[in-house]
Amino acid sequence: MNTLMMKRMASHLSKKELFNQDGSLLARYIRLPGVFPEDPGGIYLENPTERRQMYRVCKNGKPILFPIIEAGMDKIIYFEDYQHVHPGDHITVTEHLEEYVYDGTECD
Repeated sequence: MNTLMMKRMASHLSKKELFNQDGSLLARYIRLPGVFPEDPGGIYLENPTERRQMYRVCKNGKPILFPIIEAGMDKIIYFEDYQHVHPGDHITVTEHLEEYVYDGTECD
């Protein structure tokens, strides 16, 4: 599916919301399905804040992506084969606050 179609689909789905410790809304996101069963799909990520924001996209609790989204913008990020994302994996988004040190344990 092309990106415009995926954005239209995402606009009609219920999104998860990410809040910071002060209760301010930082993001809305939803996992998007793949086109065929083996396709890992992607994630729709929206930045409703007034500043550029860096996020941490995690697969089963381990960071796999660090997208930067401009203020008031949204983006669809497609998972790549090397990220080994499967339909049953739990995908979450958190605010990227501190430096992340890659420990090499993601290879599954």
